[in-house]
Amino acid sequence: MALSLAPAKEIHGCLPLIMPWTTHEDWWLRESAFTALMGMKDDDEWFAEVVPTLLAMMVKEYHTMPRSRFSGMLQSVVRTQKGSSIGSQILAGFMRAVDESEVKTGNRGPEGMYNIQESSKVCLQEAPETAVQIAQSMKARLPMLDAGEIIGLVGSPNSNREGDPFGLYTTLKSLPPDLCQALTELLCNDYRPRLVELLKSDGRNQALIDTILDLAKLKNPEAGWSAVGTPTPAVRTWRFISFSPSPAEVMHPREKKRFRDVAIPEGMENWYSLEFDDSKWTSGKTPIGTGAFKQGNVSYTNNSEWGSGEFLLARSSFELDSVDHDLYRLCVLANQGFHIYLNGKKVGSYVWWKDKPHYRLMSIDSKALREGVNVLAVYCNVAYKNEVPVGQIDLYLEGLRKKDLE
Repeated sequence: MALSLAPAKEIHGCLPLIMPWTTHEDWWLRESAFTALMGMKDDDEWFAEVVPTLLAMMVKEYHTMPRSRFSGMLQSVVRTQKGSSIGSQILAGFMRAVDESEVKTGNRGPEGMYNIQESSKVCLQEAPETAVQIAQSMKARLPMLDAGEIIGLVGSPNSNREGDPFGLYTTLKSLPPDLCQALTELLCNDYRPRLVELLKSDGRNQALIDTILDLAKLKNPEAGWSAVGTPTPAVRTWRFISFSPSPAEVMHPREKKRFRDVAIPEGMENWYSLEFDDSKWTSGKTPIGTGAFKQGNVSYTNNSEWGSGEFLLARSSFELDSVDHDLYRLCVLANQGFHIYLNGKKVGSYVWWKDKPHYRLMSIDSKALREGVNVLAVYCNVAYKNEVPVGQIDLYLEGLRKKDLE
């Protein structure tokens, strides 16, 4: 690997010594040879001589660690030499990798699929116009892919709310109309049916459900989850009160995992029950919060002030004419942990924290709901950033009809 730091002329002079190692049975020695050859990347003439070897090594490599590093080094060249002969040749090599990379049977099968997906992502990142060709190539491999692999390949926006999904779906916004239409047809007519088939054995997989729905919305924007209950979540009134723990339950502000059960203020022990009188609590709209819960440019504006306490109790009610959706879930925005109650019964808990603001999802049983008035209640807490309290909470329910998953 040290040879990669030598002048290109010196590396070129050592080619007879390096090349035999490119096919060695030990992957770390193959990687050393690959890295040495990459040392000529700044000299187009000499580097062009070894690009075919580097691409052959990348396509053939099965072990994910060297394969991933091979891909990363080659992708860096594509980025700096877009439009050049070498850049185009390497991009074509990644396209070839999607078609030709081996997928072994047995326990090492996922390793091969990972390699192929990584090559697909490089093509989509560096040349979105290849999306239709990638989708066509991967279409033949769909029967071999599990749900998670297809979800990752598609990369629809709601498949991972906490992350930043990237895949075939992502390229739609940058494609010309004809390619956008062609990719939409592939996603809806080939990828979505395969996902629907996989849902039969994994019916509670939120990422799978949301990918299916994201693809359905490409042709039917009305498909998918919808908020349930009146008033709607945006105008629903919440009653809430913040409080501080007893001296024995105080935790130092430096602790990040802060969610814990503390003593509820006297007289509020049944704060989550249907009959509890919250009329003297503060009222307002959600999100309820204090401080700035954000990551990068991602944040949600607080509509009500949390108060001075570390902990918060909050309640709201909504009405249902009927419980007629097939699936229900909670959508929860919170930077720390929480307990959630619906009609006096606990339906969800989380004890850790989140760094990126997003509405996380929790399935609930339709039996927890009822026609008429329903009461939603939450117990949660703030964290401290430089000893400044930061907390935010919002939650509501969504319903889905199974016809949207067909």
